[in-house]
Amino acid sequence: MFYDGALMGQKIMKLKSFDRYLATRLSKAKINAIEKRAKSEVRTHRDYREYLLRRLQDEPEFARMYLNEALADDDQRVFLLALKNVLEAYNDNMSAVAREAKLSRRNLYGILSERGNPKLTSVRSLLHVLGLKLAVQSNVPSKHK
Repeated sequence: MFYDGALMGQKIMKLKSFDRYLATRLSKAKINAIEKRAKSEVRTHRDYREYLLRRLQDEPEFARMYLNEALADDDQRVFLLALKNVLEAYNDNMSAVAREAKLSRRNLYGILSERGNPKLTSVRSLLHVLGLKLAVQSNVPSKHK
């Protein structure tokens, strides 16, 4: 992996916080189901990663919200880590992902590395592989009711 252990540990804690944040936006029944599944499946960081990848693969809406929340972070590495996780959940063969995105495998790993600084076209290509696209939204509340 190209992420050091300390950074990965920080990001995992942030992802766990994201799970709790999402729970505030869900129904009580959904919250109980998530908590029950989390208690039974999440015991270590490795278990959490497996749980996260499985959830990203099984729940496309969760993957979309996961990427949007990561994108809102000031640190672009959070988004790149989230994108890497979603891509791995989509297809664990990164060479195939690179081919589908029309990127070299080396370029893909460079984009997703801790020091990655991808071009917008590369991010768009990777999101396209996932069936997603970038969109611009206003961050100013609407004055109309």
